[in-house]
Amino acid sequence: MNKQLKSLLELQKLNDEISERRKDIVALNASIKKQRDILDQERTDVEAIRAETVNIKMEQDKRELDLNTNETDIAKLLGQLNSAKTNEEYSALTRRIEEERRQDSGIEDEIIRLMERTDEIKAKADELKKDIDTREKELDVFEKEAQDQIAQYEAKIETLRRQCSEVESGIDEDSLAMYKRVFAKHDGDALAPADSVTLSCCGCNMHLTRETVNRVLGDDAIVFCKSCNRILYIPEYQR
Repeated sequence: MNKQLKSLLELQKLNDEISERRKDIVALNASIKKQRDILDQERTDVEAIRAETVNIKMEQDKRELDLNTNETDIAKLLGQLNSAKTNEEYSALTRRIEEERRQDSGIEDEIIRLMERTDEIKAKADELKKDIDTREKELDVFEKEAQDQIAQYEAKIETLRRQCSEVESGIDEDSLAMYKRVFAKHDGDALAPADSVTLSCCGCNMHLTRETVNRVLGDDAIVFCKSCNRILYIPEYQR
């Protein structure tokens, strides 16, 4: 294989590994962010649940005010009952007192229901908060391990970059410039196998002439695919 092409393949392999390690770093950071976002949203949900108790308390206060008002009315009616002058007046006051007391009973039941609902909400919020705190600790551990792994990936990338520089030093300026131009155009995918059987570029699947394939097989030049401009090479198993 052409010495320059062999070096370019080695350079591509190193750059591919750098790309994979960068993807690993992005994936770990994305995982951390996703889990942090989930916990943040769950904390917001817990606060929303707790906020419901404020509305319930306002309703409870209103019902307690209604109860106090009814008690005051009943006290007045009882005073009037003692001074009733006719049976009709006495009966009317008695019915009003009974009605007020029935209302009181309904209000008291409603207050109890609101109190129970408040307790349920608080218990649910406390349970959710406890679960969030547990997963927060687990995420802290995961994040620390992930950051350690990221540091290893970054160190590996630096090593690979140094190896790239060493390989680049053995490539002539024109070939290296061509590689970098194609590398940038195809998002890091600068070389493509040329299938000597099907006469096609494995990078874009377009047809290659027999002359082009023969030039690649000849190992005497850097050959480009005329369709995608990738640098062509023949896989070892087809040689």
